[in-house]
Amino acid sequence: MSHLLSLTQGYVALIIENENKKQQIIKICKPYALVGSLGLFEDKRHHYTAVALNEVKVCFLENEKFLNVFYKSQVLSASYMKQISEETKLLYSRLNNLSHKTLQQKIVIALEQLLEISDPIDYKIFDPKIISLMTNVARDNVVRVLKDWERAGLISYSKSGMQIHGGLKALIS
Repeated sequence: MSHLLSLTQGYVALIIENENKKQQIIKICKPYALVGSLGLFEDKRHHYTAVALNEVKVCFLENEKFLNVFYKSQVLSASYMKQISEETKLLYSRLNNLSHKTLQQKIVIALEQLLEISDPIDYKIFDPKIISLMTNVARDNVVRVLKDWERAGLISYSKSGMQIHGGLKALIS
């Protein structure tokens, strides 16, 4: 690993893959995210794959130059450590959600995460496959649940994306 990526435009999914080639999205990054930092201090490896979800622009940051600034700047160091802490808490929360939530709850959690990035949810980018990879739920089941919610009038689709009517809590009540 020789570079970090600073995402300047677009969305990138960070994907891990197990030994059986099953993929899981661990995070969707939006502009100004720093990508590739997990192995920066320890093993110098990339621990996930970054996949562009739409047209992206990135800035490559050499690890050594980044580390030089990191060690000299308390502001950067504190900010970066805060980001790592937040990402760790997020991963713990997602692990808990994957283990203990119902199918509908998992999908609602994924929609909530997508709404933080794009409101309304840009359905051209965040389709059922993305939701499936975020939730570890089969794509067919995601499609079935979304169709059930659409028939019930809880969600709708337009050119601007997926609209959720009555809020996320309405989807699981």
